Amino acid sequence: MSVLEQEIVAEQALAEALSEYAGHWVAVSHHEVVAHAATLKELREQIGPAKVTDVEGVFQVPEGDPAACFF
Repeated sequence: MSVLEQEIVAEQALAEALSEYAGHWVAVSHHEVVAHAATLKELREQIGPAKVTDVEGVFQVPEGDPAACFF
C-alpha cells in the first residue's frame, strides 16, 4: 500500500470516529481524537499549555457528514 493510500485509509477511519462528535470541537493528533468538548473554550482548557504541542489540529465537527472536515 502506498503512502497516499495509507493516508486516505487513516483519514477515512478518523472521519468514521468523528461521527460521534458531531457539533463538538475536537483536537486530533496522528489521526486520533485526543480531546473533545462542546465549546472551543472548554477544549482549550482540556488541552492546556502542556499538551498543546501534541495537537496537530483543532476543528468543529460538522453536523451530518464528519468527512466534510477534510474538504
